Amino acid sequence: MRITKVEPIVLQVPLTHPVVTSFGMMTSRTCVIVRVEADTGQQGIGEIWNNFPSWGVYEKVATLKYGIAPLVVGEDPRDIRRIHQKLRNTYTVMGLQWGAIGPIYHSMSGVDMAIWDLLGKHVGRSVAHLLGGVVHESVQVYASGLGPGSFEEFVEQHLEVGITAFKLSVLQN
Repeated sequence: MRITKVEPIVLQVPLTHPVVTSFGMMTSRTCVIVRVEADTGQQGIGEIWNNFPSWGVYEKVATLKYGIAPLVVGEDPRDIRRIHQKLRNTYTVMGLQWGAIGPIYHSMSGVDMAIWDLLGKHVGRSVAHLLGGVVHESVQVYASGLGPGSFEEFVEQHLEVGITAFKLSVLQN
């Protein structure tokens, strides 16, 4: 089994209400979905996290396409530890020199998730099972992107779907 393709898919969702944070205003939410394909035809999906700025996804796409994919294509996805170590050994020092260790590690993480997903599909097991089994049946989540300003409607909408914890942004003048 060999990896034959690593593909980035950029997702961008405009926000009805921009989110104001201490580092700027977000008018959309963005991320990069990573699809890793094997010669078996199976695919795994991962996500490269992006928060701010929205155009940061393109730095991660470039890192994935021109840096990570060439090292991953041809590898056996059943040897995740070796692939991960190969990427860390190759790109940690480069990322520090470049000043972009975050985008590099974000991109590596997305590929790692996709390979675990691919492996789970290949052996017919959940990723949770491959990582040692379910530890918790559920986990508490929180909603973020609140404030400053009016946030009552946001809280009410989320309370209706069972979310009871919130992260509120506060700006100092």
